[in-house]
Amino acid sequence: MGVGLVLVVDKNEAQDVVSYINNNNLQNEVEIEEKYTELMKDKAYIIGEVVDDHEGVVLW
Repeated sequence: MGVGLVLVVDKNEAQDVVSYINNNNLQNEVEIEEKYTELMKDKAYIIGEVVDDHEGVVLW
């Protein structure tokens, strides 16, 4: 089980962040390269959780 997370980023740069996360084998930690940290704002919201019996995130 995991946690759904929303990152608040510049909409013009969002695809770069999504591609970076999707193309890395991230385990228990989210590691963001320094070049992507400046694309992120200072807020993140937990919106749901990943469960074994459903593909994707179950929103709260």
